Amino acid sequence: MEDREVVVGAGLVAAAALRGWPSSVPAVWTTLGLMVLAALLRRPVLLLGAVAVLAGSRSAATVEALDRTPVGVVHGVAELVTDPEPGRFGTRVQVRLGANRYAAEVPRSSESLVAPLLTGERLVVRGRVGPLRGVSRDWRLSRHLAGTLRLTHVERGPPADPWYRLANGVHRLLARGAGSLGEERRALFLGLVLGDDRAQTDVDRFRFRSTGLGHLLAVSGQNVAFVLVLARPILSRCGLRARVLVGLAVLVLFVLVTRAEPSVLRATAMAAVALVAAGTGRVASGRRILALAVAGLLVADPVLVRSVGFRLSVAASIGLLLFAGPLERRLPGPSWLREPLSATLSAQAGTLPVTLGLSGGVPVVSVAANLLAVPAAGMVMVVGLGAGLVAGTVQDGVAAVLHLPTRVLLAWIDGVARVGARVPAGQLGPARLAWPALVLGLVLVWSWWRGERVPAGGAGRSGPPTVGLSAVRSRWRLVAVAVLCSPVLLPPPLGPHPRVAAPGAEVRATACGFVVAVGPAARTGPVLEGLWRLGVTTAVEVRSSGADREVVAEVGGQLLAAQDRPGPACSVRGRAPPPRRP
Repeated sequence: MEDREVVVGAGLVAAAALRGWPSSVPAVWTTLGLMVLAALLRRPVLLLGAVAVLAGSRSAATVEALDRTPVGVVHGVAELVTDPEPGRFGTRVQVRLGANRYAAEVPRSSESLVAPLLTGERLVVRGRVGPLRGVSRDWRLSRHLAGTLRLTHVERGPPADPWYRLANGVHRLLARGAGSLGEERRALFLGLVLGDDRAQTDVDRFRFRSTGLGHLLAVSGQNVAFVLVLARPILSRCGLRARVLVGLAVLVLFVLVTRAEPSVLRATAMAAVALVAAGTGRVASGRRILALAVAGLLVADPVLVRSVGFRLSVAASIGLLLFAGPLERRLPGPSWLREPLSATLSAQAGTLPVTLGLSGGVPVVSVAANLLAVPAAGMVMVVGLGAGLVAGTVQDGVAAVLHLPTRVLLAWIDGVARVGARVPAGQLGPARLAWPALVLGLVLVWSWWRGERVPAGGAGRSGPPTVGLSAVRSRWRLVAVAVLCSPVLLPPPLGPHPRVAAPGAEVRATACGFVVAVGPAARTGPVLEGLWRLGVTTAVEVRSSGADREVVAEVGGQLLAAQDRPGPACSVRGRAPPPRRP
């Protein structure tokens, strides 16, 4: 089959997995009929239709089973499918009990027993099952959650399976070695290398989201590539077939260590397809590899298509495949700048349709922040991963020396996120993107009117004359477009009247600066996110209106730290109350 047919087939599989297969049409007979037709007519493309029917029928059956929430008391041996995470009212963890998965709430009395455990380890539990509320249906389905489990009794269970013991050993080894980095740097290190962001604070998550660096805390293809580079000394000593098998084993171990998140599954599936293609002596294009990886994953787990992380990962890969090469050839400047810039712009162009639906736009500073932080993050994955495995086996003093380059790189990445989160630029949404699109369109029309046309078929080919981006490549036109588009980089000014930034939080513009009032319903992440969307990244005062002192302290720590001392006409800068001591 040609690449085009494989890509179309993967699209059909994704659509079938999202929409499901109607129960009135027998899926088994339809699949068999398409397979027979493919054999008789010698049209392999019909096999893709059979695969789409299979994915659709499996999706419908999975959704139907997950929508039937069991109710009542359950007990037995439960296996952790995620790492325990501290919550506001106790420890949260997802477990598999029998054939169902539940979002479990661990009581305070059992937190010390559950908190040290990792994915794949087991507990003997007893609790009451109920419906899961407060989350989106797509997220619940993508996580295979049938409901919530309120535990009333917890005790240690039998040991985990051998593969989980190996993966958890690697995870604990890296975490132990990262202890010499300090609590804040350790959380960032584990997020970059393993995608483990449990120790990230709400302020840290806001800083990375508002600068477009949130993808660094989710394991992606870059991590997979670096892991294969580290395994290269072993792979180079193996034969062709053994190299494929060892490479697949490394990928499986990496999936277990990084907890099989959607972006991890996409990246490792593509790497597995590329390994098998190379092992069989075949040349596969990037489009074919991505299409086969997506189709295989959605047949194995059709509800994965509902995961936002999976959609973002696939969209970024599509953007890189379509735009990275052409952009790199057309952008001016040296190669060390063109390559990362084209990759950043291509990935953001691919994910733009998804991010517009999720958050309403992309951060203005994301391109600059990615250019500054992504190379350092890549070095952390290589240097930090190699040093981290050794650091976990030695004393803290030696581990601190081994992690010295990692510490410097992490400080740089954290500094980029801190500074970028304080730039009062907000995000580019449809409304703010309309003006640059209009300006560019007018320049192109004007260039066409002046007769500066580019042959549609390229140099030396005949065809109707059209105008392209090359018509605005001259220096003065680029400067004019940049000047005319620059107003969208600044958010609209706030008036003197209070504006609601988030539930329980208001902001008011004064002659001295912004004054933020935080109420009892406010939470740190939503407050900072809402203020950032309004262009508020600094404040002269953060007032508490019955809010949690810790929330006020975190919001004030982010907003007040970057504010200069007010002039003589202004009151003394407000201070957030200190956080409560546990």
